[in-house]
Amino acid sequence: MTLRATVDTRLGDLHLSVELQVEAGEIVAIVGPNGAGKTTLLRTLVGSVSADSAKITLGERVLDDSEQSLHIATEDRRIGLLFQDHQLFATMSVRENVAFGLRASGTRRNQARSLADMWITRVGLDGFGGRSPSELSGGQAQRVALARTLAASPDAVLLDEPLAALDIATRAEMRRELRTHLHAVNVPALMVTHDVLDAHAVADRVIVLENGRITHSGTLAEITGRPRSRYVADLVATNLVGGTTTNGVMLTASGISIAVPMSSPQGPGLANIRPTSLTLHRSAPEGSARNAWAMQISEIDRHLDRVRVRVVGGLDLIAELTPAGLEALDAHLDDHIWVSVKASEISVTENPT
Repeated sequence: MTLRATVDTRLGDLHLSVELQVEAGEIVAIVGPNGAGKTTLLRTLVGSVSADSAKITLGERVLDDSEQSLHIATEDRRIGLLFQDHQLFATMSVRENVAFGLRASGTRRNQARSLADMWITRVGLDGFGGRSPSELSGGQAQRVALARTLAASPDAVLLDEPLAALDIATRAEMRRELRTHLHAVNVPALMVTHDVLDAHAVADRVIVLENGRITHSGTLAEITGRPRSRYVADLVATNLVGGTTTNGVMLTASGISIAVPMSSPQGPGLANIRPTSLTLHRSAPEGSARNAWAMQISEIDRHLDRVRVRVVGGLDLIAELTPAGLEALDAHLDDHIWVSVKASEISVTENPT
């Protein structure tokens, strides 16, 4: 079945106005800055927040219809919820936690226990049924929460930062498991996350929500290839430069000229320059790159096998190189340096604003 929603509502300073559709078996990640409306959207879908105007359907069932004054209660929507803090019942065993939703919906005790044990095994916790939540690691507790959510056979699943509380190693493992189990139940799944790696590893499609509006929708590769906002550029570590393009040259507001492909759209646009496409030089470069600017290093940020160098001077760009590359360049904070990039390495998209 398909989850469809058209929502328009105001909550404080937020004006949430979105239209979305999630197919059966599809996992969609919602990313966006704080205050963009991600949690409000989830609460509206699950029914804990009543929108000013909404039409929400799940398959053939209508969950919300403002025009008809129809609002189905949260407990009757058959939507599973998974949160970052597990929310397991401390006084119940693992088996009782997993069986809780089944028992609440009227499933007989023996059948509920049997189904709970099946899901406990399915998430890799065979033999843990009798344990208390206090005896579990963070990853184990999240597996139990996932089993409890899916054991109730929901018609859709909503996940709010389900991996945020896990350590790095457990998080990587849970990404794979989450994707596997969500695809297996073949229902629409919508996951809020702040981590682009979560979106990459788990989701089939990504929606970017900014200021209550959907600004991007597509695969992560599509979004990162043509970011249309500063938030998305920062999210994927991409340089986004605004300006006006005429015949293969973009002129920025600060007066910097950037050579871009001749096929680039004319007029106001955004140039996408990947950090790995930028080359740093001690002196004015010679070569085929049509773009070369004298700049200054303002930040050096080391991340294991990569180094991100911020350079400023008319433009504000981030270059990415290896530690060996930085050492060979003998570059330091506040050094003056030249930066080059080929026009062919830049993509331009029309500016939606």
